[in-house]
Amino acid sequence: MHCIRTAIAAAGAAMIAATAATPAQSAEMRPIITYNAAKSMIEACVSLAESSGWRMHIAIMNNTGDLVAYMRMDDSIYLSKDISIAKARTSASFPGPSEAFAGFAFGENGPTPFAFLPNEIVFFAGGLPIMSGEAHMGCIGVSGAQADEDKACAQAGLDAAAAAGHL
Repeated sequence: MHCIRTAIAAAGAAMIAATAATPAQSAEMRPIITYNAAKSMIEACVSLAESSGWRMHIAIMNNTGDLVAYMRMDDSIYLSKDISIAKARTSASFPGPSEAFAGFAFGENGPTPFAFLPNEIVFFAGGLPIMSGEAHMGCIGVSGAQADEDKACAQAGLDAAAAAGHL
């Protein structure tokens, strides 16, 4: 019985040693959206929005569409909450701006099947991918003003995070 316990303990130790490889060996390394990156994006969006008189909702998601950070400015329109999240989720589904889906959805001959995707996919500007080189880290979705203003606000967030070295 003692030999069996020793063999099981040795096998367990070998398994632990085998899985205790360095992160580069055990998993693909890819950049992630850190707290500081999300914070700098939100702060830049809020700064531009305040100086422009906009009231925004800002959603930041990772590249699988999981919410990383969210901010609702005072007196912003409640409906914009879901739209900001949908813009971010749309951009998370492929590394591109949310407005690019409009071309897929509404072709020259009218709506295509893409126009009837679930309501979590939207076609207006304000959802942008968060990239680090070629790596798609996630997305930012902004809503609360006109679509081009939402996009400018999202871009301000990306620019601030890049300037701070987070991307």
